[in-house]
Formats: sequence, C-alpha cells, structure tokens
Amino acid sequence: MPRPPTTVNRRSRRTAWTIAALALLTGVLGALAALAPVTADDPVVSWPQAGQQPTSTVLPLTPYRPLQFDATVPCSTLGALDARGGGEALRTLPADPDSTPTEGLVVAVGAGTVTVAASGSELHSEPLPTGDCAYRIAADSSGITVNRDGAQLAAEPGLLPPQVAELSTMAQRLPEADGLAVELHTDARYESSPTPLKTALLVAHALSLVAVLALAWRHWRGSGPGLVRPRLSPADGVVVAVSLAWAVLGPIGIDDSWYLLMARNATESGYIGNYVSQLNVAENPFVASQYPMQAWGMLGQSLFGAGWGLLWMRVLPVLYGLGTYALLRVLVTSVVSDFRGYSPENRSPRGVAWAVALGHLLWFLPYGVALRPEPLIVLCSAGVLVLAELARRRESIGALAAATVVAVLAVTASPTGLVAAAPLVFALPWLWRWLRAADWPQRAGAVLLAGASASIVVLPGFADATLGNVAEAVSVHRWYYRSHPWYEEYLHYAKILEDGDPGAWGKRLPVLLTLAVLLGAAIAAGRRAGTGGPTGRLLAMSAATTAVALLAMSLTPTKWVNHFGAVAAPASVLLAAAALRSPIPRRAPTAAVTIGAIAVGLAAAVGYAGPNLWRPFGDWGQPFGDHTALGNPYEISLTTPGIGPLDLHNPLLWFAVAAAALWWGRRRRRRGLPSGPSPDRALLVTSAGLGVVLMLAVFSYAPLRQYPGPSLALVNAQAPAGSPCGLAGDVRVLTGGDRMLGPRPVTEVTAGKPVFADQASAALWPCVDQITIANGIAEAPQLRLRTGGGLEKATKDNTARPGNGGTLAQVDRTVEWIELPSALSPAGVPIKGWGHVERAEYDHPPGLVDLRVRQVQRWGWTQLPTLARQDYAGRAYIG
Repeated sequence: MPRPPTTVNRRSRRTAWTIAALALLTGVLGALAALAPVTADDPVVSWPQAGQQPTSTVLPLTPYRPLQFDATVPCSTLGALDARGGGEALRTLPADPDSTPTEGLVVAVGAGTVTVAASGSELHSEPLPTGDCAYRIAADSSGITVNRDGAQLAAEPGLLPPQVAELSTMAQRLPEADGLAVELHTDARYESSPTPLKTALLVAHALSLVAVLALAWRHWRGSGPGLVRPRLSPADGVVVAVSLAWAVLGPIGIDDSWYLLMARNATESGYIGNYVSQLNVAENPFVASQYPMQAWGMLGQSLFGAGWGLLWMRVLPVLYGLGTYALLRVLVTSVVSDFRGYSPENRSPRGVAWAVALGHLLWFLPYGVALRPEPLIVLCSAGVLVLAELARRRESIGALAAATVVAVLAVTASPTGLVAAAPLVFALPWLWRWLRAADWPQRAGAVLLAGASASIVVLPGFADATLGNVAEAVSVHRWYYRSHPWYEEYLHYAKILEDGDPGAWGKRLPVLLTLAVLLGAAIAAGRRAGTGGPTGRLLAMSAATTAVALLAMSLTPTKWVNHFGAVAAPASVLLAAAALRSPIPRRAPTAAVTIGAIAVGLAAAVGYAGPNLWRPFGDWGQPFGDHTALGNPYEISLTTPGIGPLDLHNPLLWFAVAAAALWWGRRRRRRGLPSGPSPDRALLVTSAGLGVVLMLAVFSYAPLRQYPGPSLALVNAQAPAGSPCGLAGDVRVLTGGDRMLGPRPVTEVTAGKPVFADQASAALWPCVDQITIANGIAEAPQLRLRTGGGLEKATKDNTARPGNGGTLAQVDRTVEWIELPSALSPAGVPIKGWGHVERAEYDHPPGLVDLRVRQVQRWGWTQLPTLARQDYAGRAYIG
C-alpha cells in the first residue's frame, strides 16, 4: 500500500534534517582536522662532530636561516688567531665583497679587537679579554644576543638568525680551537606527520563525507532521464592507440621534471615541497596531483629500481587523458541523444565520436602527457561536466554535491583547478528554482551539504600539514613568486604568441581555434539564433562553460606559465560541437558568416605561425628550419611548419579552404543535396585535423631522423626493454685523467655520488642518486647535470638565486662548478647543445656535522616566524 503524502513528507523532512546534521558534522570534523596537532621534525645540527676537532664544512641550509642558533667561541681560540695576525674564528657564509656586512655570522679578531657581526648588523666590538673566557652568540625568533661568560654584551631584538651555508674557522687544526662549537635547529617546519588525534579526525571526516554524499545522492537523486552510454566507435580505438603511442613519442614540458622532483623528494622529506625555489616550502594545499605521482614513482622504484623515469611517470597522465575522453564521450552523447529536436544528419554515433576524438586529441597532444597538475585538473573538469549535466537533467542535489566535491579536488591540484567549477555556475538557475520550491529542512540540508562537499579540501590539503603552515606557505609563494592580478590576464595570451617554446604551434593552435569558435558562438548568441537542436545546445553549453573557465583562469597568479591546458575539457567539447555544426546559423547575414570564417582562418594562420620548437629534448631531430641556430626571434621564426612549398601560416591557404567549401556547398545545392560544411566549419575541421596529424607526424619523424642518436622516443622505447636509465647510456664524459683513455660513460662518473639533475632534465636521469632536501638541509651534490639548448641560464637561476628562494643558493655560494667535456654517443643530427656535466669543487668538505632529529608536537594554529619578509633573503615584495 502506498504511503500517504503526509507520511512521505515527514520522512523527507526527517531525511533532510539528517543530511543537514551529518553535513554540519562533516564540516566540523574537517575544521578540527585542520587544527589538530601534528608531529613535526626538529632537526638539530652539532658542530664539530663528536670527538673531533672543529673542521670547516659546507652546510647549506634550506630555508637559509635556522630557527635557533647557538655558537660558543672560546677566548683562547680568538687569542691564538690574534697571535697569528688575526682571522675569523667562525663564519657561516662565505665572504662576499658585494654583501657587507654579511647576512651570516662572523666572529673575528684582529689587532687585539673582537668583532661580532650577524644578519647585516655589527653586534659587538671590544678589546680581546685576557684569561679564560668564552663568547656565546644565541639567536632565535626573539632576536640575537651576545654574551661573555654569562654577561650580556649586546642584544638586537627582532634581528633574524644568521644565514648558514658553511661552518668555517681559521682556527682549524689549532689546539686552542677546543671548545669552539655550534648547535643549531634547522627550519624543517613542514616535515610533519599527523598525530593519532589528527588521523582519527581525518578518518572520521572522510567517513562522514562519504555518508552524507551517499545519503544526499539517494534522497535527492531527482527525476528525469539519466546519461546515455555511448556505443563503441573506431574513433575510440584511435584515441586509445594514439594516447599509448604518445606516452613514448610526446614532448617533455619545461616543468615536467620540476614536478617529478617535488614528488621524488617527498619520499625523503615527508612532504611535497617546491624543491627548486621558494625555500622549498610546502605546496599545500595544492598537492593533489603530486601525491599520486609520488605513490606511482615509489611503486616503479620498488618494481624495477627506476620508477622515476619519464615513460613510467607518463602512465598517470595517459590514464587521466583516457578517463577524460571517456567522460567527454558520455557527456556529448547524452546531450546530443536526449533532445526532441534531434537532427537525423547528426544521428550517426560515428560522427559524434570522431568529433569528440578530434577536439580531445587537438588539446591532448600538446598538453596531455605533462607531469604538471593540468592533466588531473582536466580529468576532474570532465567529471564535473558529466555530473553537472546529470544534476541538471534530474535536478539532483545529490549529483550536484558530487560535482562540487570533484571541482574542489581540482582546486587542490593547482589554483588553475578553479576552471573545473565553471559548469557549476550554470547550475545556479535550476538550483535557485529548487530552493524556492523546497521547504526549510530541504534548504538547510542543501546549503550545509554544499559546505560539507567543499570540505574535501582538508583531506589532500591538510592531511599532513597544519593550518598555520599552509597559511605560511601561501604567503611565501606570493612573496617569492611574481604574481599578477586578474586584469593582466592578457600576459597569458601574449605568452603563447611568443617566438619561443611556450608559443610552439602545437600549443597555440587549440587555444586560438577555441577562441575563434567562441567568437562565432557569441555572434550566434547575440542574434538569438542557431541555439536550437542537439548540437546547438551542446555548442551553447560548452561555449559558456569554456568562457567562464577562461575567466576563472585569469585569477591564476602566474602569467608567464602556459596554463591553457587546464581548460581542455570544456574546450574539447566546444571544438567537437563546432565540428558537428557551425556556431553561425546557415541563414545568418553574410557579414556574420564572413566574420566567423575569417576568425577561424586567422586562428589557423596565427596558430601555424608558431615555431616548431619543443625544448627541452623534444626538439632533437625536428624538421623545419635550423634547430641549431635559435639565437634570435628571426632564427626561431624560420622553424614554422609547412608542407613542401606551402607555409601553413599563410592566410591565403586558409582562405582557399574557405573558398573551396563555398564552391562545394554551392555545387551540392544545385544538385538538390545538403550543402555540406559551412566555410568556418570546414576551416575548423581542416586546421584541427591537420594539427593532430602534423603533431603525430613530426614527433614520429624526429626520432627516426635523429637515429641512431638518442631521442625522447628512443629513451622511452628502451625503458621497458631493459634500459630504464634515460640518457645515462647515451652520454660520454672526459674527466681530468681521461685524456689519453678517451671518453667514458657518464654512469661511471655519477656512480655512488650525490647528483643534482636539474628541474628541466631530471625525468631523463632516473637512476642517478638525486640529492635530497630534507631536515632543512640541501644535500651538497658532487655532480650537476644541466639542460642545454639555450635554457642554461633559466634553469640555473631558479635554484641559485636567493631572491628567488632558490633551494641551492647556499650550495652555490660555497662551490665552483667545473664543466667536464661531454657529448652524446652516437650523436645523431646536429642539435643546439645536449646539456652539461659539471663537477663540484667546494670550499670545504660537506657534511662534517652530527645530525639528530627530534620530534615535537605542534598545534594546527601555530605559526613559526615568517619567511615572507624582505630581510630574510633580500627580496622585496613585488606582487
């Protein structure tokens, strides 16, 4: 017997109140988890080593200043130096004539006078006392004090502890050096793990979130049609095959190794830090993409000892890409199929599948195998698109909550993940109608459910971090990394139009074609025409979502990074819809049709005007122009792609395509047949299809041309065949004693030594002993492997500049790099420098200290002294 309406309503209200209570509990648990204590590392360095005399040593701290510093300098040590003409009893930074007084600590004696200077200030000066005494210099967050035998001689409140790159003394090997000692606590504030209380709160929050989402999905599932499962098509097989092949063939991004190093170093430090710059502060809460990368790399390392190789790491973005494509197929098929005005000419699943494949591959090939966060963001964006469409069709609050969770997860991968929230904007109209019609229990439950859904940020963002540390990390990133406001978004577009690597034709083309289609959609929307029918709604929906996503990307603080790959999900759908149906109505005025065609034609011409430049490493063997001569914009411009005598950036070529489409359409109409594709649609399909084919062609041709020399494709192809060490087998080196013996494999030089493979090449050196940055100390490398191809200065500056928060700045102050002659063997076609192998010669031997790591408990709201200040590393805030 059916329940009476009053019974159903009472039960519905009870369920709504249950959802509200559970959502409130979820939010509270999330907040408590973020504030709960962590167990943090407190590394303590002691010098000299136990039982040893003071011996000068390199000790590169990162961050540069310890949290606490305590030095003892006996008067007998100073007296011995003074008797020998004076000198420095203790120094923590190498002497720099351009930096006086030093940002480190110097305790020196000369002409019978003792001076103590630290952190840019001279603290104390006095005649050298006679007799048995000792100076003590102590520094912490409160300032620096100088004492002698318990009597305070000087105090500088608020003065930062001194920077430390070395602990050196001129009293080395003097018997009077006994008693000279330093103890310091490095700044390892981000090395923490959850306490049992925090773990319990995280687990409770996760369970509560799952429970409230499941209950909301069941209670507010809505009514109406569901999504349509697409039928398999040959296009699906093509996408799978191309994606798998692209893992081997595709270019490596300038930042791929950077993100890999973040994940790789986290296995030692215990947190995701920047590794290269910004003082290695935590990336929290934007760590969602690095955690899977870290786990995947560790899995590969345990399976075959080279888990950080490029091919193995690319499995993740390839899987993300295939998942994205599958979700977009569901979305497009559902929108096109479930519409009363469905057009028979677009009914073919094959046509729909090929259109989705075209849009997806045009974006995936240049952006999709990156180790940056964007591939995961694109997957999340596709998931939000599908869930938002399901929520719209059914007016399902449960599905909308699931979409919110996925959108917030995208934001925890990177700030650009905000683009994933674009589809949620278009849920607001029906959501407002739903809320107006609902009673108060339903409204309260829905609003609290939204907050609970957003609390998913706690799980990746605060699982092993405190709220205080996350707030500090965000401040440091803003201080040391130039941020631009939203109204300077034009810099993003200027970047892809540069005659350089970010402006490569394959990266330009999908962006510009998407913008051209957006213009056509705007023209159609302005005329209130052409928005009916299945693909019409698909066009309108995807155009609006893409536009909002591009606007959301303007909030991204960095404008010189090519973030456009983040919008690939809605943009791929937009291109697919435009490939099926022109955004310009057929009966639109001639001016509108002409503008639409000109926009797509110019987008194609400007897109193909980009250089065929794919540094680092992906440029080896590439056709079009002389890739050894890239010293100026003119030389770079000579690498634009073409087919025989046809320059693809010639606008006349694309206007000829438009004219051919017009002629073909007129001819078909005379025969009483459908006119075929409009000029803008013909231009879009031709330029996009050619882009996909040309990307596959040049990256298939380049390794064949480069063979037998190494290439990205060859390195990747050899990895499963027993050669997983990247470039290691292809580089030969001459060391000082090899002139008569000839070059030897670089593996013989790197074996057993700490190596820094830089942030543009580390993915191709998975088997070297990559240095770690842990316990607040950068391991001093004995060798450095650097990228070539004209990228040397940029890669060096990132790690070595203190004003950039370079993590190896203190290493750089204590070392001289000696380049070893090196070459690829076999060489292949001429290239613009493969890279560099450099040997370190330090001022002092590194690491002659004792290190013990203590554990302290730190509450979530605790904040240690900030690193985001000008006097910390000399960088002024520039926005």
